[in-house]
Amino acid sequence: MLKTAPEAITRHVSEANQDNAQEIVRVARVLVPAGKTARAKAAIKAIPQGDGQLIDFGPLSKILEGGTEERQHKDGHRTGKGPKIPFVSPAMKATYKKRRARTRKAIRDAVKEAQGNG
Repeated sequence: MLKTAPEAITRHVSEANQDNAQEIVRVARVLVPAGKTARAKAAIKAIPQGDGQLIDFGPLSKILEGGTEERQHKDGHRTGKGPKIPFVSPAMKATYKKRRARTRKAIRDAVKEAQGNG
């Protein structure tokens, strides 16, 4: 059973990680401000990285999440501060319980599968 458990756990947890990443992407796309072009929404994606997933929130995420300082052009015109519009942290918090439950279920299923093979 111990020989087959790592393979089963890796496979099940990898699938759970992929589902968790897609869930975060889905919620982040709902929470991000669309703007005129919806560039920020389209830029959010999950990228496979080995057995896990890398979530790319796009090039505008730092500006949207943290806001901007007041800026001034050469001609003296001020642009004002950009407001903070958090969407990454709320997406992570909103999906936390479901992600945790999905990972726990993946481990349980992997252990059951390993027991069935042994």
